[in-house]
This record gives sequence, structure tokens and C-alpha cells, in this order.
Amino acid sequence: MRSWTEKMRLFPEKATRAGAERLVLFVRVVLMASAVFAIGWGLTTTVGCFSGALGAAMGVFFGEYLSRSRLRLWLMALLMLLGVLLGLACCNVLVSWSVPVDLLGISLSLSLSEGLRWWLGSLGIISLLRASSARHPSLVLFELLLPLMAAASLLASHREGNLHRPQWLADWAIEEGQDPIWYLMMFGLLGAIFLAVGLLRLRKSTQFFGALALLTLLFSGFFLLSSNPSVLRALRGGGAGGRGQSQQNDNQNHMSFRPPPPSSGRQRPVAIVLFEHDFKPPNKIFYFRQRTLSRYNGIRLKQAIRSDADKEMLDHFPATGVSLKIPPMPGTRRLVRTRISLLSEHVSPFGLVHPRVFKGLPNPNRRLFLRSYQVDSQVWTGKIKLKDKVGDPKWSSGLRSFYTKAPEDKRYKALLKTILAPLAKTPYRNDLMAKAYMIKLWLERNATYSLSIKTPRGTRDLVAHFLFNTRIGYCVHFSHAAVYLMRLAGVPARMAEGYAVPLRHKGTSSSMLVREAEAHAWPEVFVQGAGWVVFDIYPRRSLDQQIPPPDPKLRQMMANLARKKQSWRQKRSQKQQKKKAKSAANSWSMWSGFVWWFLLGAFVALYALKYWRRNAYRWAAHPKRLFLFYRGMEDRLSELGLRREFGETPGHFALRMSEEIPSMRAMVNRMTALRLGSSLEHLQFRKGHERTLLNEYSQMRPTSRRFLAALDPISWSLHIFQSWRTHPPWLWRTLRRGGLWLAGLFVSATGVFRRREEQENVS
Repeated sequence: MRSWTEKMRLFPEKATRAGAERLVLFVRVVLMASAVFAIGWGLTTTVGCFSGALGAAMGVFFGEYLSRSRLRLWLMALLMLLGVLLGLACCNVLVSWSVPVDLLGISLSLSLSEGLRWWLGSLGIISLLRASSARHPSLVLFELLLPLMAAASLLASHREGNLHRPQWLADWAIEEGQDPIWYLMMFGLLGAIFLAVGLLRLRKSTQFFGALALLTLLFSGFFLLSSNPSVLRALRGGGAGGRGQSQQNDNQNHMSFRPPPPSSGRQRPVAIVLFEHDFKPPNKIFYFRQRTLSRYNGIRLKQAIRSDADKEMLDHFPATGVSLKIPPMPGTRRLVRTRISLLSEHVSPFGLVHPRVFKGLPNPNRRLFLRSYQVDSQVWTGKIKLKDKVGDPKWSSGLRSFYTKAPEDKRYKALLKTILAPLAKTPYRNDLMAKAYMIKLWLERNATYSLSIKTPRGTRDLVAHFLFNTRIGYCVHFSHAAVYLMRLAGVPARMAEGYAVPLRHKGTSSSMLVREAEAHAWPEVFVQGAGWVVFDIYPRRSLDQQIPPPDPKLRQMMANLARKKQSWRQKRSQKQQKKKAKSAANSWSMWSGFVWWFLLGAFVALYALKYWRRNAYRWAAHPKRLFLFYRGMEDRLSELGLRREFGETPGHFALRMSEEIPSMRAMVNRMTALRLGSSLEHLQFRKGHERTLLNEYSQMRPTSRRFLAALDPISWSLHIFQSWRTHPPWLWRTLRRGGLWLAGLFVSATGVFRRREEQENVS
């Protein structure tokens, strides 16, 4: 044994080692929880992210506990797998069965299912990684691979390699005029510190340097794959936009939307539109808006991230049978209902401006169409005048400055001054709508439309290059230039993307084929009394040939397939599904009604039993009247929290209550004499005694306290179980004896069978 001096000498060393281990454990908990949260940020809901982070933190502690147990590693993995699979099955039950969905609601069921799924998954994976790396230090690389993947997902390139994640950090840095790479390097430095702390757990030098070299190679590979746009394009097998075309240079990626070049298959259809209402647009062009771009980030226009901007667009498709409403626009409008069946994949739905309601429809032909939905559009039928006011008076100053934010390049202001010079000598020199028209006319006269353009390498502001150098571009260049100049003139403007289909392509039919070449971008201006109005630019000169109208036979065939009526089998299956849903709803309503009535009946029965026990003495004769009244007094005192203790006799209880209810002791003495067989007349309990006891009870507690106690329907049962322990009722004694008899019979039969088996084995 060590001496006391040696123990005191080793105590600081042990304390230091314990503190270091706690610090490393804390760092590991933070690292794993942050890694799971970062991975789940783009894959699940907020509930799932926080649940996964909580499961990761718990998994670190659980893995430490498992590493000190005697379980084999393969047995741990098997148990974890079975637990995770069982939990995932429970998650599927929450969203697939009708009972939990009806009880909790769709939103709560989905949130619970997603949170439970991520909690179980992160708990199982992290605990297994922690236990395996604690037992075998060489496996710590697999534990550190998870934070490495999380860092790669956070810092991966997006928007076709132009910016880096996280978007909120990169966008904020660019809007503030700073380089986001500096902030990303700080994130990388913090990640390297955390990884180094994890590597310190490796004791051998070969393990440490080998792990460090492997992590360096992995991190370099992830960084190369996630941040180099050329590598991304090589892996994708094509250029920007996901269409497979090769770009001439990387600067064209600055434009987030680009129509297909003339050399590609521009005739490829992307959707078929069925009109349920006859409508002819005033400018003879159907505009189908898919998304809006109103946030200027220093390079180009992007989608708004403010909650009070651009509320009229959807970022997801409606489910079948579900209607999604959009806030209405002001002005006199006409309802136009369309049914759109998509032939190619889209990120979000598009609809005829201005969409009001999106409703999911069953797919008319799953072999041809990807999805189908209905759009109710409120089309504006008015006309824009030069004296119309722009902007919404209900906007805040911040929102108005958001819609008028433009580049600070002095060349834009000089060009705007030149464009608006003819208005200086007219009565419209101060009208913002007149300035918007002047910008529109100048772009139509002085710029040329062409898809076959090449931008010099290193050009940052492609719109400035378009306006001040070539003046040759396509719809995105025209729209950006118009929005920038209008905003500098004080006109709230934004850009919209979607499809623009000429009226002549529709003809006299009630259907219209939307093709890839009709992808378009246009500016929009907010006019008071009308909302956001299309303010498109129509260049007078174009270097590209116009595409011909679609084949009428192809359009008719697509329309017939989109209108295809359901077969008798589909109708029968739909009727059967409706009957099943109706019967399930009826059965659920019947069972829910039964449960509610049962609960109500039980509630009323408890109250009735409570007040019957208190007033049963009124209809009883002597001597039973005295015992029933005493039972009612015990019920009254029980609901105030005054009960007989276990083993306490009524006499001792009355003696304990003699200070607050003095007459109770005399009542208990009468009860004792009657139980002993006395028949004296003066022992009878009379009405005067009852009133005296009730008055003393009413003076014990205030009226409010007794009223609240009277609302408890089961207060009479709280002291009954104590009496059952000493004087159980006959039925309970019988059931208990029968249960003991059956248990003894089972034990004896088991012994008989066991002895028979032993004799057979011996023989």
C-alpha cells in the first residue's frame, strides 16, 4: 500500500488528468452535436436538427459508458442496429397510421416523427463510434470523419460554384462589401482546433502522425471537390444550369438564369397548360411566373430572404387535394383557372400572373407527366398610366429601400441622367412611372437581343459590361439593367423568372404547350392599385431567329393526354377509397364519441357516488345512521387533506381532530358503544348533533377552500385504500385467495412436469 505522502504527491496529477479528460469530453460533445446539426440543417426540419444534436450529445456519454462495459463490439453494433430499426418503425407508425395522425394532427405527427428519427439515428451512430474509438484508439479516425463531413457540407460550393456556404454568411459578407473567404477560413481554423484536440487522445506517435496525415488528405480532397467549380462541372459532365452544355468561361455563371442557346433542343416541351376560362392577355403574351428576384447582393438580383417581401410565390408544390393560398393583389382582376401538367422537373410551381390559389391534382398520365396542379390566377385587366403612383404606402422605409437598392457605380447614374434628359422639359419630369417608361423605351431602342454572347474572362459586373460596352444580351441582361436603372430613378422594381408564351402559339384552342425556349425573365414594377405589374422589355433588334409555333398535332395529343378521363377501374378504386375513408372517419367518430360519453358518464358517476356517500345517512335508521354519517365526515375531512393514518383507530383520529371538531370525539364514543352492543337511548345520534358537527366542519377552512375541494370527484376514495389494508372487502379477499390458489396450482403442476421429465431422462 502507498503511504499517505505518496497519495498526496499523486493527487494533483490525478486531478489534472481528470480535468483534462472532462475538457476533452466536453469538446467532443460540442463537436458531435454541432456536426449532426450542420448535416441535418439542409436535410430535415428545425425539430430534427435539434433532436439530432441532442441525440449526438447523449450518444457521446452513452458510448463512454458502453466502452467500459463487458459487451463485445459486434454485439453493441447489433443492439444499436436493432434499436434504431425499431425506432424508425415507430416513426413510420406516427405518420402512416391514421389514429396518431388524427389524435396529434399532421404537423405535430410529422415533427415528432422527424425528431424521433434523427434523435435515434444520431444516438445509435455516435454512441457506437464513441465506444469503438474508446476501445480501439486507431478507430478514432472514423469518429472524426463525421465532423469533417459536416464541415465539408457547410463550406461546400453552391449556386454553381460562385459562392460558398453557409449562404447567410456569404450573402451578408458580400452585401457588406467584404470577402466571405476570410470568415470561412476562421470556421476552418476552429474546426482544425477541434480535430487536433480529438487527435490528442492518440498516445502513440505513429498513430498521431498517421491520423494527422490521413485527415490532411481527406480534408484536401473534400475541399477540392466542394470548392472548385471546374471539378464540379467535370463531375457533372456539363456546364451551368444542369443542362449539359459547356460554358465558354466561368463568368457566365454570374447569371442565375439563362435560356437555352439556339443550338440546343429549344423545341423540347416542358409543360402543357389547359385553360378552363377563355382569356387573351392585353400585350398578347402569357406570362407564367415561377420565382421573383428582388434582393441585390452586390453582384446580381437574388431571391428575397425578408419575411415581408415577395409573399406571393411558393417554394414547393402542393400535395394532391391540398390548396395553398397566396395573399391577393389589389386592383380589378379577372379569374382565370388553368391546369398545368409538367413534362420536366421543376423546383417550384409556376402559374399565370398573378396566381392566387395552387391546388394539387392527380397525375393524369404517370408515364408522361411528372405532376399536375391547378392554378387560380387573378389577372389584372387595367392599364398603366403615366400619372400612376408607384410603391405601396403601407411599406416600411426598410422595405421600400429594399426594393430600390441598386449598384453604386457612377456610370449607372450618368446613363440614367442621359436617358431621362428628354423628360426635363415635359410635365412628366417628376412622375416615376414616366421615368420607368423612358428606361424601357431606351433599352428597346439601343440594345440588341442575342443568346450567342461571350463575356471576357474576369468580368465581375456582367450588367455593366452589357450596358456600357456591347449592349448585346438576352432577357436576364435586359431585366437586370431595367431594374437597376428604375431603382436608381426611385421606382420599386424587381425581376421575375418563368415562361413567356406568345398568344399566337395558343391559337384558338383551350390548351397551350410550353417549351424550353420560352423560358424568360422580365422586370416588374409595383403600381398602386394594381400591385406588381409586368414591365417587360421588347428589343427592336434581335440576332436570333424566332422559334416557330409548336406542332398543333403534338399540342392536341398532349392536351388529350392531360384531359384523359379516368377508366372505370380508377373510378371504382377511387369510390372504394372514399368509402374506406368515410367508414374510417365514421368509425373514428363513433369511437371518439363513445370515449367522450364514457368519460362524461364516469365523471358524473364519480360525483354522484361522492355526494351519495355524504347524504346516505339521511335515509337510514338508527344505528346505521350514525355509521353512515361518520363515513360522510371522513369523506369531507379527506378532501381537505385530513385523513386517518395507517393503523390509526377512529378514536385516536377523533382525539387528533378534537381541537378543530370537538363534537367528533363524542360521536366516536357512541359508535364504539353501539359496536359493543349497547342499546341505551341516550346513545342515539340526533339531528342536533349532526348540525353541530357540520357547523364545526364549516368553520375549519374558508368557503373558497371547501368549494375547490368539493370539485374533486375522487376525494372520497383517498382514505378508503388505507382501510382496505386492515379491513379489505369480501370481494377483494375472495379474488386474492383465488389468485393465490391458482398460483399455487401452477407451481405444483410445473413441479410435477419437471419431476416427470427428470425421471424420463434418467430412464
